[in-house]
Amino acid sequence: MSVRSGDVAGALGLDVVAPCAGGEFGATHVRDRAGRDLVLKLVHDIEWATRGAGIAGRVRARGYPAPEYVDVGTLGEQGYTVQELRPGTVPDVMTVAYVDQLLDLVPLHAGVVPEGAGWVEEFVTGLRGEAAWPQHDAAREVAPAVVNELVALGQRLDGLVLAENDAVHGDFHHRNYLAADGRVTAVFDWEGARNGDCRFDAFVLAAWSRGVPHQSTPDAAARAWDRATAGVEPDALALFAGHLALRNLDFYARHNPDALPWCFGTIEEILGPCWRGR
Repeated sequence: MSVRSGDVAGALGLDVVAPCAGGEFGATHVRDRAGRDLVLKLVHDIEWATRGAGIAGRVRARGYPAPEYVDVGTLGEQGYTVQELRPGTVPDVMTVAYVDQLLDLVPLHAGVVPEGAGWVEEFVTGLRGEAAWPQHDAAREVAPAVVNELVALGQRLDGLVLAENDAVHGDFHHRNYLAADGRVTAVFDWEGARNGDCRFDAFVLAAWSRGVPHQSTPDAAARAWDRATAGVEPDALALFAGHLALRNLDFYARHNPDALPWCFGTIEEILGPCWRGR
């Protein structure tokens, strides 16, 4: 728990219980005056977090195990979300049973953001380096040949038409769910959710399950890949893989350079073949 998290909790009248396990940036288990267990998370972009909380509410209304967001706001310049604490823990290893349960949830993402548009264009122009994020500068410094491939991919995919009105979690991977007694009890971390093609979420789960093999069984990784890629048209698969490659290159170049060898390995083994046609 950071001091700032404690300050925000105190200002909101929440008692800090403990830091939540896992995650890149962390969250804090808190309790309100009525004794309700909640999760406080500090966010960088309140506009994105507000949109994501709303999308989580839409899929939750369909019976989806998304947490209820009870507050989204700012304290000074610091954005935050407060959501219910769902039961369960993040499993150490993802099994076939968990893969199937998670991928069975993806159809509930479909068609819940009717006002959304521009997702494909943002991904395609992002590959070409014309969108605000991810930028190409850090990625180009460490992998210029890959960036050149992605720019060419963005040029090739100009005009691609895919679904635009599904909920896209955006980080639907093997560490963003909870389970108890063999059942998935929650999918969390919706602060970056937006409109788009929900098949991208299935692809993210499949790519991460193969890219971090010690946290998924071999059968689970194979099942996730087979289910996520079955019937997906080649250009869509290329877009999903290209965006994920660029996003990871940008992130690890900026925030965790020690992980770049792993990042390069996943691109060559898992993502690159999706746009190289092999």
